[in-house]
Amino acid sequence: MNMLPNQAKSSASQSSEIVNNNQSIVDTNIPVQNRHRFEYDPSPDASERRQQVSQAINCPSCGAALGIPAIRPIKVTCPQCLEEHTFLS
Repeated sequence: MNMLPNQAKSSASQSSEIVNNNQSIVDTNIPVQNRHRFEYDPSPDASERRQQVSQAINCPSCGAALGIPAIRPIKVTCPQCLEEHTFLS
């Protein structure tokens, strides 16, 4: 089988890449997850807000799913990334 020039590697280098891929990588730039966790709110006020949800949108910053009422303009703070956005339509 013919290989392209950028794919022609020895089996030794391929096995070392596999070993490197199995190592865990720690990213220290990840924010603390507890700050962004959703919390269940059993209060009657929260229940009323959930009943007003009529549309689903994605946060423009992080892509999290948000449920919002049909009222426009509406200012929404994403619970995932804490960015504030105003939706006009």
